[in-house]
Amino acid sequence: MKRNYTYKTDSHHPATDQPFLTIVTRCMVGKRPKGISANWQSVNNQLCKNFDQVFINDPVGYGMLEANKSFAYVTDIAKGEYVHLLDDDDVYTNDMFTKQMENVARVNGNPEIIFFNMKIWTGDGDNIYPKPDCWGDIPKIARIGGSCFIVRKDVYDKHIHAFGLRRCGDFSFLKSVWADNPKAIWHDEMMCESKPSHGKAEAK
Repeated sequence: MKRNYTYKTDSHHPATDQPFLTIVTRCMVGKRPKGISANWQSVNNQLCKNFDQVFINDPVGYGMLEANKSFAYVTDIAKGEYVHLLDDDDVYTNDMFTKQMENVARVNGNPEIIFFNMKIWTGDGDNIYPKPDCWGDIPKIARIGGSCFIVRKDVYDKHIHAFGLRRCGDFSFLKSVWADNPKAIWHDEMMCESKPSHGKAEAK
């Protein structure tokens, strides 16, 4: 059953039918106000307005399985050439992210997937993902975060249903993409960070 999510699109791109990037943000309405404020500010601070942002608003707290399924509900809403998953506990740390991703895509003939570095505060030490053992290689479970890459929109539409698992949906999605032998570009630069909420509300 499709849950009662609501959707909102904030358009930042110039007058064009298709922005370069759609940023998809799952948001627990009223539960993580500091997180969503920081997310929005980091998006709004992007110096190149070549994107839009789609919010998947969860008014209840349906849980991780339903949250992971929800990414597939916006295939008709996302209009970008590429898609990036950036939840309400994630932020951009590079204000040239969208411009640099567009440059990388154009120089490399619009590949299916572009990877980059991010910090995920998991407490494992260096917190930098993707991990060295899978950089430039086949993705491994728990070694690449779901916000460590952008995918071309047609790839998103074809494979995002694979994200719909209770755990490790990001790896399931990547595994499905990888089965098609995509052209992948590995851009070695820090772009964003996450302080995982694990589905919980912010402490008051």
